[in-house]
Order: sequence, then C-alpha cells, then structure tokens
Amino acid sequence: METNKLKFGWCETSIDPKRPISLAGQFFERVTEEVETPLTVTALAVDNGIDHSVFVSCDLISIGANLVALVRENLKGKVDGLDLNKIIISAIHTHTSFKYERDDFAMGSSKDILLPFLPEGSVYKPVADSGTGMDPHDALVFLADRIALAVKTAWESRAEGYYGTGFGRAAVGFNRRMKYDDGKAKLYGNVRVPNFIGMEGSTDSGIEILFTFDKDKKVTGAAVNVACPAQVVEMKNFMSADYWGKVRILLREHFGEDLKVLSLCSAAGDIAPRDMVRWRGKVKGYLKRNEDPSMLDIEGTWKIGKRIAREVIDAYDDAVVNLKDSDCIIHSVDNLKLPLRFATETEYKEALRSIKEYFRDNPKPEYDFLDVSELFVYTGTIARYEFQKNHNIVPAEVHSVRLGDVAFVTAPGEYFVAYGDRIRGASRASQTFIIQLACNSYSYIPTEEAEKGSHYSAYISSGAIGHEGGNIIVRTHLDNINEMFKDVE
Repeated sequence: METNKLKFGWCETSIDPKRPISLAGQFFERVTEEVETPLTVTALAVDNGIDHSVFVSCDLISIGANLVALVRENLKGKVDGLDLNKIIISAIHTHTSFKYERDDFAMGSSKDILLPFLPEGSVYKPVADSGTGMDPHDALVFLADRIALAVKTAWESRAEGYYGTGFGRAAVGFNRRMKYDDGKAKLYGNVRVPNFIGMEGSTDSGIEILFTFDKDKKVTGAAVNVACPAQVVEMKNFMSADYWGKVRILLREHFGEDLKVLSLCSAAGDIAPRDMVRWRGKVKGYLKRNEDPSMLDIEGTWKIGKRIAREVIDAYDDAVVNLKDSDCIIHSVDNLKLPLRFATETEYKEALRSIKEYFRDNPKPEYDFLDVSELFVYTGTIARYEFQKNHNIVPAEVHSVRLGDVAFVTAPGEYFVAYGDRIRGASRASQTFIIQLACNSYSYIPTEEAEKGSHYSAYISSGAIGHEGGNIIVRTHLDNINEMFKDVE
C-alpha cells in the first residue's frame, strides 16, 4: 500500500448566533439565547499527497443533505486540491442546538396531515412566534457558512505532523429500548413490571481515539469516538454542547487551550446516557438509589465528561509511544440506493382509524403541537404510505476511509448499535471508527428485531431506512474495508 508524508490541519469555529434560536430535538417548542457551553464546528483535514479526507464534527442534532450540499457549494473554487466529496460532516446529536431548514425525506409534515381530520368548527393553534428566534432558512445559511469556513481553514492550515491511536472504555451510553415477554419493546420503557425481560440491544462502552501532533511532536488534537448521543440536557432551554462541551474543557485543562477535539458519535441509535435499570427518578414507593447524578441535568454532563476525559488522557500514553508521520490514506465514497421502508395497507388503515378516534375522544375547539406529537406515529405512517406510491429508493452517501491501520466509516442516521458491532467485529482494521449522523440523517435506522418490537425509534414514522438498508450499509463498509486492507494478513 502506497504511503507518503502526512499533513494535518485543524480548525474550531464558533456557531454561537449571538441571538435567540429555536432548539431542535423535542416535540415542544423551545427558543433561547442563553449559552450553557459554546456551540462549535470542528474540522480535521488529513492529507498525504495521494489521497485525503476532511472530518467535520458539528454541535447539532443532525446533518441534512441540504446543509452538506450548501457547504460544498460555498467551497467551490475556494480550496485548491480538496475533493469536496471527501468532506464528512457529522453531528453529535445534541438536543440543545439549532433548528434549521431541512428536507425531512419521506416524513411529511405531521401538522399538515392532521388538518383535514380536525373536527368541524375546530382549528389548529400554532405556537406563538416571539419574532426573536432565527428563521430556519437563515439558520441553514449561517451554519453552512461557518462549516465551510472551518473546512477551508483546516485544509489551508495543513502541516506535516504525526498521529497515534489509543483506546479507552467508559460507561457513557446504555441501551434505552426495554424488551417484554410479549415480544414488544419500548423506548425508555418501564423496568419495574413483571414482564420486563431485559434490554433489546447491546451497549458499546469502547472509545476509539486518534491523536495528532505537530512536527515537534506536540499534541494538537484528538478525534474521540463515543457510542452515545449528546442528549443529557436534552429538554433544557439553553444552547449547549452537552457532555462534549465538558470533555473539551477538561482535555484543554490537561493538554493546553489550543487542543482541538473532534467529537464523533458512534453507532448509537438505541443508546442514551441513562442507566434505565438503576434509575428511579421520582418514582413513588422506591427508596433513592446510589446511582449516577441526574442524566437530565448539567451535573450529568460533567460526570460523563470526566469519564471520557480520563480515558483520553490515559490513552495518550499509549498513543505517543508509536507515532507515525507517513502512512497510506484511501477514501471511498459510495452513493447508495437503499430500499425505502414501506408502510403496509393494514398499518395505513390503522393509522387513519387511530387519528379519527383521537379527535372523536378528545373534542376541543383548538388543537396544537401537543396533539401533533401525540399522533406522530400515525401521521408518519400516512405520510410514508402516500410517499411510497411514487418512491421506493432512499439515496444515501456513505464514506469508508483508511488511515494506516485504522478505518473510518459513516452512516446517514441514528444507526443502532448492533450494526456497529457487526462492522467492528468483522473489520480487518486494527481500529474502526464509526460515525453516525454523517452527511445526511434519515433519523433512526433500526434493526429487524427493533422493527418487530416496534415503538418510538423503530416506528415507520421514526425513519426512512429500515433493517434492509441498515444491512446494506454494513456490507458496503465491510466490502470496502476488506478491499482497502487486503494487504493486511
């Protein structure tokens, strides 16, 4: 495999809008201008003169294809030598960041679907607009400009250096789908009932880590891959990078303020930062347990931040022993055509019946976003049934990258952890970074078992890609890795 001298370039740029924004990630409206921890975009450019990659991590809930397209459009003719198709843009999945304009492919508008079902004389009451939040289109343009700036700066700052890898392990994410003896599952389900039989899926506590160094072997940055979305403070009314904000603070206290951190969320569609078995919250009749601090509050972000930072600091000692300044890079981009997850006629009719019954049983003069969220599963099914009359393909951009003996692969949504297990287990690389919510987001990509168990995150309305598409992504990456690492015994 052809190797050459490596160059690395970093950039971190703020995406603080300096004005109120609508926050994405819940079924209720939130507008804020308060910042708990800064929102940023971080870019890492890796180049050896033969091939290259640019990895971008955004403190956002997800990445729309329209955002990726606009970033690439903004960079056309402005970055010599950079293949714009080899820019990988991903999100940490924080629920305390921008709501921006994006195309929810195959999902439809829940509100618009409900309007024809409203009882005669009733109206839909939209959330009052304060007039102070950033317009979703303006937010899209703002974010694309900032991401493009980060990419351009990282690319133009490339300089010869070294890299080293490490591994850590920390209790950060836990499976959040409870399984019951009737074959059903439930997101954040009750574990205190007799028919609870365990978690539906596994948990991944591993942390993949890659450090970069300048020519004097001073550490310049760390790419850190954790299988847990950044949603501890997901229901708060402030802007926050969640636990990743604390990781950055703690690592900079140790390594210096100039350290850059590329925050990468691994396959974690069915993972959350809460141990649902030990957690009791305010459940009546149960004594308070010795457990984690609240993983719904800021104290939880600090606990997770400390766990990750300790592992990264420990891994540094292993990484610095075997630094490399020359290696191979291979970057493959696949534009897949994945099968759309279809709604059956039976599911469609059930959705129609359920919506009609809801309005029959809940008569009132005004309906609002709370009713929309209550009926989300049914409106999503109706939207899919109508969409599939003229569409059966989901376009998906996925990336496979080799850097030395390390692999990076991406998924365009909240990829269930079992898919990550399958890729890592069969990978020929010594270490495999998995980056979900990259270059697009079709929301959840559940397993076949989850689809049978149903509930939120596995409903038809929860995502455009089902287990068939999830399996194709696995096979695509393993085929690419096998080809890229065919020189490895």
